[in-house]
Amino acid sequence: MFESEVELRIALLSYRSKEHSGGQGVYVRHLSRGLAELGHDVTVFSGQPYPENLDPRVRLETVPNLDLYREPDPFRTPRLREFRGPIDVL
Repeated sequence: MFESEVELRIALLSYRSKEHSGGQGVYVRHLSRGLAELGHDVTVFSGQPYPENLDPRVRLETVPNLDLYREPDPFRTPRLREFRGPIDVL
């Protein structure tokens, strides 16, 4: 970074970050890497599936979720107790 430029603290939010298909996970991986290369402090907040190939300069904060589309049962029905957790509203 140039001396006159300011390092930004950037948070990227992703409800799921599957990196092999779709758009959100691929986009988060490339954008976070590019921002880190520019010298910014980048943190990704993501639900499952969590990204596995983030740049080492990028921090990952995992966000618990119901993981409704997990393999091998992508259309499962969550149990009632799964709907409540330590965070009610974000």
